[in-house]
Amino acid sequence: MTSSDPKKPCGRKHLKIGSLSITMTLTLAITTLVTLTGGTILVMVMGASHMATQDLIQRTVLTLSSRLESDLRQHMTPMEGHLRDLAQRIDSGEIDLGKQDQVKNRFSETIRSLKSLMGIAASLDGRSFYGLERTPDGTVQTRNFRRNDLGVTHSSMPSALTTSGAAWHEVVLQDGRALIARLQPVTRNGEPYGVLILAISVEELSRMVARIGDDIEGHGFILKGREQVLAHGLRQAAMMGRGLTVRRDTIGDPVLSNLWKNRTPRHIQKFNDKHPGLEVRHIVQNDEHYLAVMRQVPGYGPMPWTVGAWFPAEVLGSDSIMKVMFSGVAGLLVVILAIVAGVFLGRRIAQPIVDATEILSQVRNLDLDAVRPLPQSFFRELNDQANTFNAMLETLRAFGRYVPRTLVSTLMREQGSADSLSEARELAILFTDIGGFTSLSENMEPKEVAEFLNMHFSLLGGCVEAQDGTIDKYIGDALMAFWGAPIHQQDAAERACRAALAIADAWDSHNRDRNSQGLEPIRMRLGVHVGPVVVGNIGFAGRVNYTIVGDAVNACQRLESLGRDVESDSTAVILVSGAVQRQVAACDFSLKPMGSSEVKGRKRPLSVFQLRAQGEER
Repeated sequence: MTSSDPKKPCGRKHLKIGSLSITMTLTLAITTLVTLTGGTILVMVMGASHMATQDLIQRTVLTLSSRLESDLRQHMTPMEGHLRDLAQRIDSGEIDLGKQDQVKNRFSETIRSLKSLMGIAASLDGRSFYGLERTPDGTVQTRNFRRNDLGVTHSSMPSALTTSGAAWHEVVLQDGRALIARLQPVTRNGEPYGVLILAISVEELSRMVARIGDDIEGHGFILKGREQVLAHGLRQAAMMGRGLTVRRDTIGDPVLSNLWKNRTPRHIQKFNDKHPGLEVRHIVQNDEHYLAVMRQVPGYGPMPWTVGAWFPAEVLGSDSIMKVMFSGVAGLLVVILAIVAGVFLGRRIAQPIVDATEILSQVRNLDLDAVRPLPQSFFRELNDQANTFNAMLETLRAFGRYVPRTLVSTLMREQGSADSLSEARELAILFTDIGGFTSLSENMEPKEVAEFLNMHFSLLGGCVEAQDGTIDKYIGDALMAFWGAPIHQQDAAERACRAALAIADAWDSHNRDRNSQGLEPIRMRLGVHVGPVVVGNIGFAGRVNYTIVGDAVNACQRLESLGRDVESDSTAVILVSGAVQRQVAACDFSLKPMGSSEVKGRKRPLSVFQLRAQGEER
């Protein structure tokens, strides 16, 4: 009995739940291991880190150089593609250069889809041109051009009318703007027919390279030769009148001014020699070190452009080395500590963490009914975590009884709270309804009705969610959605209109499928309105909906019903109110006035406009 007495206290000892600190336990176990092995491992990691960092720098430089060329070509290539497409349509006879209305319509599509395009025109004789121009304030207008208005020289025109290949031409100065033009010869039945011309501004190129420079804490640029700057973040509207190019030493970029001043270090020169067409320069400016990455890009005029960017060397230098070293040391320590700590603490620590991971995954998916509470733990931090999680779980379950899952996700993402859900706001509202659905459903089995409605709401719901809208409810075959809550959206009206147009386009496609199956098309009506409503928790304590109420809801539903009397080439009629028209007036929408309509319960008539897709016949 005496020999067993020392063991009795251990056998009767009980830890209070949550009293043992996991931080202290791990610290005591780890300190000895770090002291004995940290020095040796650090030396090993430093060597590996140096090699890894050099490899990282080389791969990053190659990636940046590829991006420089890729961004430039992505900026220019769509314009080349649009020009080729227009030439093919002219050659096939789809477009007649002699008919200015056809030319204007096709060119309008091109200049609106290419925001960086300054002008596009066509000519039969190479002397007079007709086309569209984007003015400095951003508006698009038709005009008759002289050939040099779009950056075309007298000497370049004869070859453009006779050769079969398109080409970019030298930069020219026109009305204070430096322009770069691309000429595309056009044939008809295999014979020379005319020429297309497209122009972009150097200002747009400067904005493009400026974005690259901002991403790497430096400056992007395009050079012609070694001394002339074609495009730069500093060369925008304020410098456009200074000429076709700006000297490198006058652009106002001290790092770029010293681009060729310093000798290239040996290891950088070896790197350059291994990658023809790519050049890396080391620049010292005011005792600060910088790297410049440049690549020659041919195909944009007689002289190849050099597209490049400079950035502080520390971005890839000591900072990267320290990060790699820290990661290496931390990684090795984690491996060693995992082995040793696993022997002593694995069973106590691992299982609660595994349980928490599985449960948190269910919470992330809002599968709250399947979530079980976290168990209590002997470790204080894990015990606090379990208590906090269990309290949160009860709150989410209570909240989930009356708020849709998508709304909960939004509120969680935006850190919304349940006590701030009811308020007055101005929202954009959308109503949809299927014309003649009652008659249609009479000839369908219940299963067919359900399948049709599921398809229908899947189509509508995707369009609404693509514009970040909130689906309020389904009313039979009708849908009600709104924008501007729970998250404030300054462009709520624009989003609602784009969702309505997307629904109309998808519905037209659905009806084309019905036609191919020998079925009659089904018409749909949509109404969009903007107005003040009360948005929030509506209902009673046992069942609450997150919804909207107010006169604007009734007005929107009235708009939708007015679509019964509107004819349209589309199988979906969209009517919007004057309030919507005023908010989207600056947007690229086609709105046809439809007069005013009296709305029951409103003193003033409602102005009505028909929203149509661009290009829909008037």
